[in-house]
Amino acid sequence: MKKSQLIIIFSFLLLSCSNGDDGPPSPAAASLISPENNSECTTGTDVNDSQSSVTFHWNAANNTDSYEITITNLITNSSVNLKSSATSVETVLDKSVPYSWFVTSIGSSNQTAQSETWKFMNAGGTISYAPFPADLISPASEAVITGASVNFSWEGSDVDNDIVGYDLLLDTTNPPSNVVMSDITEQSVSVSSLTAGVYYWRVITSDEEGNASKSVIYQFEKQ
Repeated sequence: MKKSQLIIIFSFLLLSCSNGDDGPPSPAAASLISPENNSECTTGTDVNDSQSSVTFHWNAANNTDSYEITITNLITNSSVNLKSSATSVETVLDKSVPYSWFVTSIGSSNQTAQSETWKFMNAGGTISYAPFPADLISPASEAVITGASVNFSWEGSDVDNDIVGYDLLLDTTNPPSNVVMSDITEQSVSVSSLTAGVYYWRVITSDEEGNASKSVIYQFEKQ
């Protein structure tokens, strides 16, 4: 057999072996079950007057060895990360406080996949809850904006479903304090004639009972 033919056969064998060894499959994203999204969580067990123990549940994800759940207090923006080899975890949370949570699936080679992020209000003695802090959409954080106008958009939600309006705060200082538009009933507006520079913005959401919540602050550059 010619030398060139041997080289071709050997190369083919190497490719066949390598194609069959792609490593472990990537984990799938978990499907969240409870606390339900944009809901009041009433299933917690009282710990004291200000706290309750809440259990988080999600469906098993394929190719996953363990999970990490991230729970964020939407008032303070502080987060805790909890590990679990099961599809549930229990922790103590403050009452009458909005939270967000998501689950990270972790595979055998430390590959990860993240679930959706859900929000809920941990039940307490309050009859009327403040709205969830609005989720800012555009301009995205650290965005660079060109053109004559800037389009702002966000998404608001409330357990009591009684949001009456939004205030848009926009400033060149952080935190922003300048209210450029108030009592907005839509979830998007356009602002024109901004000079070049770095801006900070946030949204304040108000409900019928006079409750209000502040979003996080995003920064963008206007050119």
